[in-house]
Amino acid sequence: MRALKLDTAITRRDEDSLNRYLVEVARIELIAPEEETELFLKIRQGDEQALERIVRGNLRFVISCAKKYQRMGLPLNDLVNEGNIGLIKAARLFDPTRGFKFISYAVWWIRQSILAGLAEQVRMIRLPMNQVSNIMKVRAISLKLEQDLEREPTVEELAGLSGIEIDDLAFQFAFDKPLSSLDAPALDGENLTLSGSLPDYSFPETDALLMTESDNFLAKSLLGSLPHRDRKIVMEIYGFGEALPLSMDEISQRNNISHERIRQIWRRAISGLRARSGAVETRLILKRK
Repeated sequence: MRALKLDTAITRRDEDSLNRYLVEVARIELIAPEEETELFLKIRQGDEQALERIVRGNLRFVISCAKKYQRMGLPLNDLVNEGNIGLIKAARLFDPTRGFKFISYAVWWIRQSILAGLAEQVRMIRLPMNQVSNIMKVRAISLKLEQDLEREPTVEELAGLSGIEIDDLAFQFAFDKPLSSLDAPALDGENLTLSGSLPDYSFPETDALLMTESDNFLAKSLLGSLPHRDRKIVMEIYGFGEALPLSMDEISQRNNISHERIRQIWRRAISGLRARSGAVETRLILKRK
């Protein structure tokens, strides 16, 4: 027995080949119910020619299914190819003795195969099949509503027709956005890439450096006017000269004074600084620090 093999005109991916394929499929003779039953009995005995006849006789149904998933990220020829894979699986697994029509059984396999192709090929991040199905469902409803209402539908309208909760819809929208490579051009015809247009936060901005230097100079000038112990307490509270501001317990242990005494020194020191430089300027400098 020769292995099942779809003709190259079926799987070729350019538009002319697709058009020729559609014409070729339209010429394939349909399968009568009596012949279909006989073919499936042969398939169960391992007859690959019977399998190929079943597949070819139902290719036009795959095209019909694939057209429903257009504008989802894959061209029609790729959607047809994915659907054909599902059709072959269905033909191999179908049991004619259970009383169902083959096409009713095959439609699930065809759609699942198309959805799997969309999930794996369209998105850089692979989504679960049910997530892809929900996204497509919402897209279709949104398109129909926009045509009927002549405006973009609201989230509430989409939720009402799709049966999906509003919070879940926001989740769907978040995953329905295309991803772009950081190596892609930022603008058409330009050499600058998206990664090259992003700010580098590993280096501080020039303005930030100047502001920090200015704040440090003013802080040192202000703190230099305080008594030694008051200056030390304020520096420890705000983290001057330390990796991080110290806690009240750490300051208390370092200076061997109570929490309440630390608060009194801090209030007195800040009042003195505000009297010398102004309340706003003192607050901004210490806050930035």
